[in-house]
Amino acid sequence: MSHLALSSNKEFWNKSCKNIYLGPWMMRDILKDNFSEYDLIIPDWHWDNLDKFYKDSLNVWKSYEKFIIKLAEVLNELHDVNWNLKAWKILVGPWFRRYLSILYERNETINNLYKSYDLRSCTIKNFSITDLQFKDFDEFSAKYHEEDFNNIIYSFILKKVDKEKKISFKEFNYETQKNINKYKKNKDFVLKKIFKNFFLSKNLNFLTSFFLKKNDYYFQKIYLKNRFELIKLNLKLKNFPYHRLINSKSEDEKKFDEILRSKFYEKVKKNFGIEKGNLYEELIVNLIYHMFPRCYLENFKINNKKAQNIFKHFNPKIIIDSASYHKDELFKFWVAEKIQKGTKLVLLQHGGYYENFKFKDDFLGHELDIADKYLSWGWHKKSFNISSVGIPINFKKKFFRKENNIVNIILRTSGDYFVNFSTQGNPSKNSETYINNVINIANNINKDKELRIFLHPSSNQNEERGYPLRPYLKKKIINKNTEFLQGKISEHVNYTDMNIFTYLGTPYNQTISSDIPCLIYHDETYEPLNEDYRQVYNSMIDSKLMYNNVISLTNKINNDNESIYNWWNQKDTVISKNLFCKNFASKEKNKDKLSEIIANMT
Repeated sequence: MSHLALSSNKEFWNKSCKNIYLGPWMMRDILKDNFSEYDLIIPDWHWDNLDKFYKDSLNVWKSYEKFIIKLAEVLNELHDVNWNLKAWKILVGPWFRRYLSILYERNETINNLYKSYDLRSCTIKNFSITDLQFKDFDEFSAKYHEEDFNNIIYSFILKKVDKEKKISFKEFNYETQKNINKYKKNKDFVLKKIFKNFFLSKNLNFLTSFFLKKNDYYFQKIYLKNRFELIKLNLKLKNFPYHRLINSKSEDEKKFDEILRSKFYEKVKKNFGIEKGNLYEELIVNLIYHMFPRCYLENFKINNKKAQNIFKHFNPKIIIDSASYHKDELFKFWVAEKIQKGTKLVLLQHGGYYENFKFKDDFLGHELDIADKYLSWGWHKKSFNISSVGIPINFKKKFFRKENNIVNIILRTSGDYFVNFSTQGNPSKNSETYINNVINIANNINKDKELRIFLHPSSNQNEERGYPLRPYLKKKIINKNTEFLQGKISEHVNYTDMNIFTYLGTPYNQTISSDIPCLIYHDETYEPLNEDYRQVYNSMIDSKLMYNNVISLTNKINNDNESIYNWWNQKDTVISKNLFCKNFASKEKNKDKLSEIIANMT
């Protein structure tokens, strides 16, 4: 007999039987120490099996393609509009992809545990599924990382799976007011900033509206070195400069409308044609009643009208974006309307990990799906209209005396709840392997070196994203001359030639494309690389740019007889660097290449 513990709070545990842990992820040794008084079982994660992970990812994307068509039909009928499928994908696609991914994983987790253990009890919080109501995708994204959200989802699915009523559920009265107030305080600060930006942009764009309506191009959130670069880009394209309308506040005038939601649910249930006995598909239909964001349902017409109004001074032939397509709801409303009138959508690559790995997350799949043209940092894919541009923001290479006793180690996130099909940051063995590799790297570097560990910041620069690594690494890293820093990598990579990146991502791309000496460590055990670019990775391993062995990497750092800078400029190293940059971190002048590509589209 076993108890399912959905929280790291001990009040959700049971001392009288075995406890199966399904709370927020943490390292096994910490978990065992923190709950040493309990009979604890740490279950394997079903997606530690990467063959299953890959197969299931394909199943989720198939379900997206199947159900987004049906969802678009329902929304057209409900809102009395005739939007095409691409418009609906632009508006609700990012949320729907993430929604399906999360439900699939939570369902697989609960089903595997139910089949593997004799579950007889579970303590749950005094929430109900009705608490899973969201204004928009941004609010949904803020919540699905939290324990409360996952507690509700897990317990809902567990009750569905437990058809024989074997499990005794105990409800724990849990107070969350402090968390709610904290969230509201942060949101109020953001809203003031949004209001200020909106007021400024509204007046400025109104005064210049005569010129703006003649613009052929509209640039939303694209990454350039500074605003002056964007002004120069506009002028080069004979575009009148303007104030961009980024993250304007969407309206939430109408709250949860049970009558409207019931109509929505009945249409979804009828149109989706779910497979009988398929719990995953049943969950999609049952939970969408509660979780479908209000901005797409109750407040659809209000926000669509507002979006068209605030962007009314723009009538471009081409819209160019790199980040707002995901969560900027009013921008998405506007784009959805414009593309149905012939406007083209151009998207620029958003992050440095794109196409490096075997498994694809929902970002790239969605971007390629909705873009008329896609601009990568070097790579190409068959059957897609892709051109390459330079990496948008490089680090500035500085020439001064290096501190050769300093070693920078740059980390990614680890151990969050699963939210998408990227292998970076997944819980269980993926994160365990990654964190242990980081510790081994740090502990195999000579103790006379000063270590700077760069943690991955969250939206709050003082907090980490995912599992908090700082306290754990402080206990495990032997070298006491270690400093922990939050982000701001660009300020420090020039102070030493010994920069170790422990993941393939934007900071590494920025560093290598800026010709700043750096090494990359990558363990393929739980993060297999993209076989299409195996030649690139083999070249990097041969030239000692990339390592999959901790000792080989640290020997490179510890070898005082070899100058890192001399090696960095050797012929073989340069060829390998250029090969990587050609495919993943193009050195082309971003602004010039971008203007050339955009101009050729009109």
